Amino acid sequence: MSPTKPLYNKTNFQIKQQEVLPTTSGGYRVESFLGEGRFGKVASCLKLQTNEKMALKIVRTDAGIAGKREVAMLKRLRKLDKDKNNLVRLTEYFRYKRHYCLVFEMLDTSLHDLMKERNFKPLCVSEIRGICQQMLMALNALSSIGLVHTDIKPDNVMLVNHKLQPFRVKLIDFGLAATLSKMLPGTIQALGYRAPEVLLGLPLDEAVDMWSLGCILAFMYLGKHLYPTHCEYEVMRVMVQMHGQPRDRLLNNGLYTTNFFSKNKEFSGPKWRLNTQREYTLRTGSTTTCRHGIYNKLNSLHDVARFHPTVRHATEYEDTLAFLSLFKRILHLDHKKRISPSEALGHRFITMRHLPCYTYNFTYVTAARSTLRECGLSKKFSVQFKRFVTSSEALNRDVAPITDSNDSLSADEETAAGPNKGASPVSVTQHSEGVNSSSLDNETYSSFVEVKTRKKYFKRACRQMRNERSLQTLDSTLYIRHGLKLSAEACNEYQLPDEVSAASSVAEPAAESLGPPDDDPLVLGASTASMRVPVLLPILLLISAAQAFQYTELAQHIDSHQQQYVEALREWIAIESDSSNILKRAELHRMMDMTAQKLRLMGGTVELVDIGEQELPDGQTLALPKVVTAQFGDDSDKLTVCVYGHELPVNVKFLIEGMEETGSNGLDAMIMAQRDTFFSDVDYIIISDCGWLSRRPALTYGTRGNCYFYAEVQGPKQDLHSGVYGGTVIEPMTDLIGILDTLISPSGTILIPGIREAVAPLSDDEWKMYQDIQFDMENHKNKTGVNQLMYSNKVDLLAHMWRYPTVSIHGIEGAFSDPGTKTVIPAKVTAKFSIRQVPNMDPAMVKKQVTDYLHSVFAKRRSPNKLKVTMVIGAKPWLADPRHPLYEAGKAAVNRVFNTDPDLIREGGTIPIARTFQDVTMKSIIMMPIGGFDDGMHSQNEKISRYNYIEGTKLFVSFLYEVSQLKKTSV
Repeated sequence: MSPTKPLYNKTNFQIKQQEVLPTTSGGYRVESFLGEGRFGKVASCLKLQTNEKMALKIVRTDAGIAGKREVAMLKRLRKLDKDKNNLVRLTEYFRYKRHYCLVFEMLDTSLHDLMKERNFKPLCVSEIRGICQQMLMALNALSSIGLVHTDIKPDNVMLVNHKLQPFRVKLIDFGLAATLSKMLPGTIQALGYRAPEVLLGLPLDEAVDMWSLGCILAFMYLGKHLYPTHCEYEVMRVMVQMHGQPRDRLLNNGLYTTNFFSKNKEFSGPKWRLNTQREYTLRTGSTTTCRHGIYNKLNSLHDVARFHPTVRHATEYEDTLAFLSLFKRILHLDHKKRISPSEALGHRFITMRHLPCYTYNFTYVTAARSTLRECGLSKKFSVQFKRFVTSSEALNRDVAPITDSNDSLSADEETAAGPNKGASPVSVTQHSEGVNSSSLDNETYSSFVEVKTRKKYFKRACRQMRNERSLQTLDSTLYIRHGLKLSAEACNEYQLPDEVSAASSVAEPAAESLGPPDDDPLVLGASTASMRVPVLLPILLLISAAQAFQYTELAQHIDSHQQQYVEALREWIAIESDSSNILKRAELHRMMDMTAQKLRLMGGTVELVDIGEQELPDGQTLALPKVVTAQFGDDSDKLTVCVYGHELPVNVKFLIEGMEETGSNGLDAMIMAQRDTFFSDVDYIIISDCGWLSRRPALTYGTRGNCYFYAEVQGPKQDLHSGVYGGTVIEPMTDLIGILDTLISPSGTILIPGIREAVAPLSDDEWKMYQDIQFDMENHKNKTGVNQLMYSNKVDLLAHMWRYPTVSIHGIEGAFSDPGTKTVIPAKVTAKFSIRQVPNMDPAMVKKQVTDYLHSVFAKRRSPNKLKVTMVIGAKPWLADPRHPLYEAGKAAVNRVFNTDPDLIREGGTIPIARTFQDVTMKSIIMMPIGGFDDGMHSQNEKISRYNYIEGTKLFVSFLYEVSQLKKTSV
């Protein structure tokens, strides 16, 4: 048996594979883990008393409220028949090791996975009918007890057994369900399945579930999402495009209406109009991206038929029309007019009353009934269906009705059918394979079919259908559904274009909360850059002593020497190596000398490289701290790793510098000079100058760049007294504040022309990657100490933090800032601001755009003062390929140490060396952070927790081994 591994970390999950969970009913043994969700994991387990396989949902210990909530919702379902109403069956629940454990019946696969298995090939309407009917029965049952699911999507529709019963489904996951009385405006439902009343902030009811069901029907019919899944504005835009604008009555009452609509200033027309993308961004702070999707080709819901595979015959076309009729009623914009589950169950598409089998193609109808039978639905609707099969005025006297030999009514069904009250004056016709006694009333009959020369042509049609021939062999002309003319020669007119392609899937958010407990932080006062070396030097000594990679022994050694490593770290951070403070420059030199000494003691070949001097803005020059390079091993048969800031089953080269916080002055030139010497045999480069995003470990694959500017306004030759000169001169501070105010809008949009044009749009793959990242927005808000974040959803917030440019104003030099009061007019003031760069942005172009823009704004002020704009830092962004084998090695190392896969993240900050390494050496780079999400880097009392420090040591031990297993071809 393989060794057991705990889920996540010791705090949040303590249940292992093969562990037995005791209960009053005999207990369960965890066999394997099937997947994870927002609040926990699902495992396949064996019920020891009966050897029955069950599904076990294990709720994280820190998500107990979610577990308690789901149990409460499932208790409300007790009065319902789970199988009859297609709801997942909860068998029992219990507490174990502070986990809520919920035991469910074992189901097969999700509807989304079924579509994925089919390469998102659309289902035909006869297959959709069975799933639709089962979902309607489930929603009708929930409605009967005042419950709303609120999270209906393909992932929460499970197939019972997709091989034996291909379309038998059940509704699962009631973790977000709510009672009707507690439904309040707010954000619920997955974005591509979100109802318009949710977007607008209207009162909510069970109609939100019907809207989601309509989106699922579209997903099955098209193989694609009907509405965008990346942006609320795009969802509303597509809704307006396909449905038309919501009525003023709805817009007037929406809490969030003004996010999407503005009052129409014109006297004619609606009171509201849809906002432009720019207006939406200014209003909400969220950017919008128009993506290529099938929804951009649809002008109405009826247009979906154009993108479904070709309908083969008239019967299927008639069935499609019935499907579209129900589809449009489910997706009604006005939730008060949206069809209810009980009404939908009586719709002709569900009851199949529009398909009396004598009318068109008997083979299609038989197949449709067979699909319902596989879903366990045939008995309920068989009686109603047989009425149309066995009786009509057209078949009176002359033609025996056509009946499947297996479909004769049972005694129970005959009783259920009841007497033929109010029937048409038709004879009951006996068929050789069974007697069927039901009839079709005149009103219903006439609403379905009228037949020209009824008797003659229906005799012929019946003969043809008995032989299962196509309708196209008939020369008759039928008038179907109130005058729609359909002739044999015209059948091809109703075939639809075959335009089907695969669609992207939507993943569940990743499970929450992995990683360290909040214990034993080591408070640091120095820059985070000074933490890297002490963590790594003991690692090298440790690996050097190992004859072979034995992770368990090495990890135990690290654990037993924790205090030694903590004391080493204490020694390092006692040196105030702060590159942003020129008064601490001597400490920086001391730090580099100490680093070189430690590396020599370890047996490395060390060099201190002089990189020249730094010129300050006031003209002074200071010696830059030397850059330390070191090499361990020169075996040509091994890969060589350059550790920025770090091995030994591989050759290792160190490069340690002291000026990263202020732009890595002089380092670019040094790397360029040593490209063909020190870096000539380097295969991979590893940087550990970043942190995790949450409690889950992370690998970083991108950073933003930074263009740092000084904007200086010079006025009088000296400072002036405001009481004497105020009102007589144009003050430099006023000019400076005026031009700074034009850099960004109140919503954070950069107003400098041309800045955003170079930014690459957010791709679908990148959006999905962001969606899967564990990130707690509420925790982020609390950590920053603000009342409100600029963006309301995770993807937008992460995108603006990592991959969109931003402007930040950092301070004003020359202004009075001491305690107390002073009525001075500064003669010269200098603003300091920066623009974070993203891929495709060129610092030289940004410099020109900013300089030209500020001078043009300043010129409009007609001020006699002088403006000088200087860019002092122009660091480029860096972006790697997270699919590279180096990142696979990183994932393997994280999994070994933390028993979970890492988040793949980007950094909003700037690490200039990463881009320099990439451009100069052309080598693969990985950033492997060990800092925690709450370390407070670059702020007061930044720290590193003991957990991250020690487990990070183990991580590098494991990672350097994983790197040694890579082949040269992957470099």
